[in-house]
Amino acid sequence: MAAMNTPSSHVTTTSVTTACLLSPSGRSALAAIGVRGPAAMAAVEAFFVPRGRRSLQQHDQRAVVFGRWGDKSGEELVVVLRDIDDLEVHCHGGAAASAAILNDLASAGCLQVGITAWQTRSDLGGDDAGPSAEHLRIAAEAAAALAHSRGPQATRILAHQLSGSLAAAVDQLTASSTARRAQLADQLLAWAPLGLRLTRPWRVVVAGPPNAGKSSLVNALAGFSRSIVSPVPGTTRDLLETRLVLEGWDLVLVDTAGVRRMTDDPVEQAGVARAIHATRDADLVLVVNATDQADSTTVTDLFCPEAPRLAVCSKSDLASPEHPPLAEAVQTSTQTGEGITELANRIITTLVPQMPAPGEAVPFTARHIELIQRLRTAG
Repeated sequence: MAAMNTPSSHVTTTSVTTACLLSPSGRSALAAIGVRGPAAMAAVEAFFVPRGRRSLQQHDQRAVVFGRWGDKSGEELVVVLRDIDDLEVHCHGGAAASAAILNDLASAGCLQVGITAWQTRSDLGGDDAGPSAEHLRIAAEAAAALAHSRGPQATRILAHQLSGSLAAAVDQLTASSTARRAQLADQLLAWAPLGLRLTRPWRVVVAGPPNAGKSSLVNALAGFSRSIVSPVPGTTRDLLETRLVLEGWDLVLVDTAGVRRMTDDPVEQAGVARAIHATRDADLVLVVNATDQADSTTVTDLFCPEAPRLAVCSKSDLASPEHPPLAEAVQTSTQTGEGITELANRIITTLVPQMPAPGEAVPFTARHIELIQRLRTAG
């Protein structure tokens, strides 16, 4: 590797290709390196090996491209293609990782510059302003959020914000007329509830009467025996959380104690209280009732009335004329596998009824929401 160029404080030509560490110095989850200039694409392509068959140049503008640096055994990272001559490399946040990439870029002819020169381009002798402070702030927020996202759906949405979707929407909002501004702001804010959930899992509480098959359903959805399953009512006495990914979304399944109105057992009473309380913090409550329990729906009014619900009928293999399946419920059987895939799909479509289009702007922090609301009413 060539020795890394020292940060430049003054460059007199616009033909030079520059590289800059955009994230704060020091160890962090992720580091961002900007590469800009006529040879930016060639410099990055000299070391970046994209995943898949397409080269970096064959991807669309604002694409987020996964791959490795150096060779097929190198570090996995992401390249954001802002334009043919404006790219970002997002790598591991350790100081050594970013320094190695900057060294490689220097060996490809990139001159390292400081963040001030990068932001203003005043030292490059050109009139074209670089990314605004707001653009850089959104990019930094997206990089930080990506470090905490787990499900691929959330990661994909955040990667598009990192590539400039949200920053471009904010620019458009700022430049629009008053009437158009309100319309654009409302479109952006419609995605805010989803955006705020991109860095934390959905919480799905599985609740119902004793021996309704709740633990078996959790195990079937998770794909392994996380909860103890027993024909004895009341086996689960505490909350048991299982982290998993369904349909690309990160979520926590919370298995709860069976709920019934009357019990003299103080331990069971405590479990019932925890189960009822858990429904207050749920993004979704799976209300599980067993096909073979005629009185299984008598406790559901104890759950938090504001929590969204999805009715689930378990043990559908035991349906009979005496015990017909519950109407308007997802029919499931952990013995035959019936309805488990449908239940997984219904959980996600209930939590995320609509997905943003690829590349669509999504505000993902409270600061973004406040900014958009302020711009909406600006004169």
